[in-house]
Amino acid sequence: MQADRQPGDRYIAPGTRVCIPWKDEDGKPATEFGIMVHCWFDPQLGVHDCYFASFGDALPTGDPGERPAIMRYTAGSFNVIED
Repeated sequence: MQADRQPGDRYIAPGTRVCIPWKDEDGKPATEFGIMVHCWFDPQLGVHDCYFASFGDALPTGDPGERPAIMRYTAGSFNVIED
């Protein structure tokens, strides 16, 4: 089954800074930044499934001031942000 997994599928540890690259409605590159909350292998999907705290177009420095949205994506959707 390993060969059937989507590209980029892997475990991402909680607390890891991540981003999801995408394009806005005009087709321009955009990025959503967040922190991984939980990641697990879902045997039904055959990939790692994740909850992440989304902060929108930038990660906060210090206290975010607002609660982030908690969203669910597969691990292959994320790029890990290196320090």
